[in-house]
Amino acid sequence: MFKNNHDNVLIDPKASAASLGIKMTYNTRERISMISKAIPIISSIAVLAGCAAAPADIAPAMVDTSQYQQMNCEGLLLAAQNEGVNLEQVSRDQRSSRNWDIALNLLIIPGLGAVTGDSEREVAEAKGRVLAIQNEFSSRCGTRDS
Repeated sequence: MFKNNHDNVLIDPKASAASLGIKMTYNTRERISMISKAIPIISSIAVLAGCAAAPADIAPAMVDTSQYQQMNCEGLLLAAQNEGVNLEQVSRDQRSSRNWDIALNLLIIPGLGAVTGDSEREVAEAKGRVLAIQNEFSSRCGTRDS
């Protein structure tokens, strides 16, 4: 055992770091311990930050509603069905992108998923169109009983 002149802390010269010629003080060990505890937290943040958003978390975009104002009720129903199918497809693509991002971030390099691209804009626009059609239908056509 010998004293470190800087921190007045006893250091065991038989420690592995000391045997390599590295003088580790209590403060250095504490810092390494804190860093090793922070690595999983930082990795988790990097994984989540580099992932595509879940379709449910994407807000609808503002869309031009003028094309729906010219449609009759049957046309609005048909447009709603078509846009619903489109929303399902782009949501499926977005979920696939999100899954790939998570896999890339966890298995290869954290943050790599951020460069793979996603369908967030398409999902937002499709949601906006669905809402616009629903609003136009409910304002002009009301609810229909089958």
